[in-house]
Amino acid sequence: MTDLPLTRKVDNHPIKVLGVCGGIGSGKSAACKLLVSQLNALAHIDTDSIAHAIYEPTSPVVEQVRRAFGDEIMAPDGRIDRKKLGSIVFADRDAMRTLEAMVWPQVQSEIEKRIERIRFEWLTLSSNDASLSSKQPIIVVEAAVLLDAGWQHTFLDAVWVITVPQEVALQRMMENRGLSREEAMKRVEAQQSPGR
Repeated sequence: MTDLPLTRKVDNHPIKVLGVCGGIGSGKSAACKLLVSQLNALAHIDTDSIAHAIYEPTSPVVEQVRRAFGDEIMAPDGRIDRKKLGSIVFADRDAMRTLEAMVWPQVQSEIEKRIERIRFEWLTLSSNDASLSSKQPIIVVEAAVLLDAGWQHTFLDAVWVITVPQEVALQRMMENRGLSREEAMKRVEAQQSPGR
């Protein structure tokens, strides 16, 4: 695990935001769960779940993605078939950049809304709510892409990078996600920067 210096001025807000990133299969989720349970942190924001919600049929991003990648990435229920989309973007870095330009701003906006809501609730309710006042004023944001998206310059007070040997990541993806070794390797290669 690496603790990276930030280039933005850290604010004086009593609730701090810790970003946790790392490559696919690195153990980010396990690290975040451990942080939340051991630190008794206020919240864990999982950006994967936010991104998945962006692919719901009611999201304006869905139409943008359909136009960019074609009808073949659409599931019959109007959702984006993430597996089909993944096979395109993990094989073509330009396609990945196109997708990121559509999705990342929406994800960032939702993260910032959640952080503000959590901060507001904690500041207004913690003096009267023992369950809130006993928690550490830390929000953990799990995001594989946070460094690539530049989020360390916006809403984070600290960043931890989780790393594992490539073989460990490949094994985890094959076991936990049912990917072939070739599919797992494509995903690892698509995320070569240390922030992922």
